[in-house]
Amino acid sequence: MISLAGLVYLSFFASGCASVHSPRTLGPRITESQNEWRYSGGIFYGDKPIQYPDTPDKRIQNILNRLTYVSPLRGHEIKALYIKDSSLNARTDGHKIYLNLGLVKALWHDDSMLAAILAHELGHMIAKHEPPGNGKYIFLQVMSPMLGLVPFGGAAGTAVKESVRMNDRAYERFQEREADAIAVVLLHSAGYDPHALSRFFGMASSSHKLNLQNVSVPTQYSNPVALAESALLFVLRSSPLYKTHPPSKKRQETVELMTLTVQGALTPEQLKRESRWLDYVYTTIEQRLPRND
Repeated sequence: MISLAGLVYLSFFASGCASVHSPRTLGPRITESQNEWRYSGGIFYGDKPIQYPDTPDKRIQNILNRLTYVSPLRGHEIKALYIKDSSLNARTDGHKIYLNLGLVKALWHDDSMLAAILAHELGHMIAKHEPPGNGKYIFLQVMSPMLGLVPFGGAAGTAVKESVRMNDRAYERFQEREADAIAVVLLHSAGYDPHALSRFFGMASSSHKLNLQNVSVPTQYSNPVALAESALLFVLRSSPLYKTHPPSKKRQETVELMTLTVQGALTPEQLKRESRWLDYVYTTIEQRLPRND
């Protein structure tokens, strides 16, 4: 029988090994994204920027078009749509960008901050970020031979399900930081203030508290197996890997380092000393930006 400590170790080990999205695959993922748009059947505008009359209803779209024009997806028009929601949020389904009206109203008088949100979502699209739940099937394939004859239930089942969630959370945090890094490069290339993403973080953190999960463990159980499962759940969910949102400090550091780099205050060599991964992202995205020769 696998001990509680063994299950905790197994779940943490597998959640790390089962990652389906390596940070070092950004180049191939950009190519995949470009190919998907190239063969999507949509209108390709070539090397001319798409610019509408600057009316209020087209303002957001024009900002997005300006960002797309300096990105690896130049020539395609990515639509920006509104959602009737008062919260400060935005998302992408990989084809369009959706902005909550609460966010649009809050940032309406600041083009750079609007651009920062759009650039972040565009970063997700460029980097071909997939829904994190796609990792769970590979995770189960890796875990099943390791579990051997342990029944897929009880504490073992809890370990597997919780470590899948942890893997998804880690994947989500990686995606957010990668999209942030790409966004700073796009903002600078399009002529917007690259500090705008940092300013948005400050505004969002003062407006909304992070929705981190609070875990409480009941003290009385009639079943000792239930006690073991609860203890395991507590250990897993108390891990920083399980947090619903990435630590804002980590994202802030990513944005600040990238901002210093695009503005020339930090050389690529200095960036590499600070973060090899971020240096790889910067080098990769810079090499894939369209050039006006």
